[in-house]
Amino acid sequence: MGGALVTMQPYAVAALRGLRVEIPRMAEYQDYAVGLAARLPHVGISVLPQPPHKPQRCWRRCC
Repeated sequence: MGGALVTMQPYAVAALRGLRVEIPRMAEYQDYAVGLAARLPHVGISVLPQPPHKPQRCWRRCC
């Protein structure tokens, strides 16, 4: 992807929003997804692997 700096502005704005709004909510999203995965087998939908994988909640820089 390339282009003038002006054309890249929407991508930069969206990325900043993601950093400010979405990252702090990741734990909430994770809890919702795990709860949903626990309810799905009751309606006949299998979830594999059981229990679902969880992402690391470590956002600090390593090294």
